[in-house]
Amino acid sequence: MTVISGAPTAVRSVETDLETIFVRLYTDFKGGALNQTFERAGLVAGDTQSGLLEAALASAGEKLTLPAAVLRRTPNISAHKQQRLYDRLSAKIALGADVARTLIPSHPRESEAFQSYADVLELCHEIILGIDTSKNLHRFHALIARRWMLVTWN
Repeated sequence: MTVISGAPTAVRSVETDLETIFVRLYTDFKGGALNQTFERAGLVAGDTQSGLLEAALASAGEKLTLPAAVLRRTPNISAHKQQRLYDRLSAKIALGADVARTLIPSHPRESEAFQSYADVLELCHEIILGIDTSKNLHRFHALIARRWMLVTWN
């Protein structure tokens, strides 16, 4: 139930599998197809197990505002992490057009390209991957990404 509630888990490969299952169950729940999913899994809709699972999914739905269709397209990424990224981006956009523009990566030939990539990757590392950004791995990845784009486009 930790994946449903958004609590972190310890093992990444298991976490990814659980996230995928959660997104499938959640999107089926939001789409009204959960009973069919239960039937395919051999569960009886309305019994104790399925009732607890449905209640947990409803509780998760109180925290998740992203459309189920969006979550379904990226089932290997935590729905809760996607929601946190959306919330962070929305908060920046709410600060005005100038701040919103900083969310758009620059062309690799522009002087501020490296920093724009580093900023975008820092958000992804922090929110989606859960990487400690104080180690500046996002900056290294930004450097590689920019160099790759410059070589590819020349």
